[in-house]
Amino acid sequence: MSLEDIKEALRNLLPPMVDEALVENLALQSSHIIFEQKDEFLFRAGDLSKGFYWVLSGQVVEKVSDKISVLSNRGAMVGLEELLEKRKHISDWCTTCKTEVLFIDSRCFKNFEKLDVGGLVSEELAHRLVQLKDACQSNPSVLIRPA
Repeated sequence: MSLEDIKEALRNLLPPMVDEALVENLALQSSHIIFEQKDEFLFRAGDLSKGFYWVLSGQVVEKVSDKISVLSNRGAMVGLEELLEKRKHISDWCTTCKTEVLFIDSRCFKNFEKLDVGGLVSEELAHRLVQLKDACQSNPSVLIRPA
């Protein structure tokens, strides 16, 4: 994936009014990663949080014991909550198929926050976290099923 492709993917994921300098900076500082197979780990339970993954395509799942607790598709920010709360991962996250992601490490995220004039992106990140928590709390039976 070229730099232009990464920037285009970010433009499609970020709020429409985001400054182009922020998109450019995020694209340059993030790492584009392709997980080629099913069951490749993004995080394992107990890993220190050093960043988060932004899913561009494919699918990842959070596994707690032998159950899948969260299924995440394009646009999901996996590991963001752990990064923001500065805590270890309590579960495994792995792919279900070929999956493309951007990895945004903690240093990149700090620069990202500085460039987020007006807090547009930070607000969007917070909104997505609240949605995820609400979904888990309001209907856990939908989100938890055998792996």
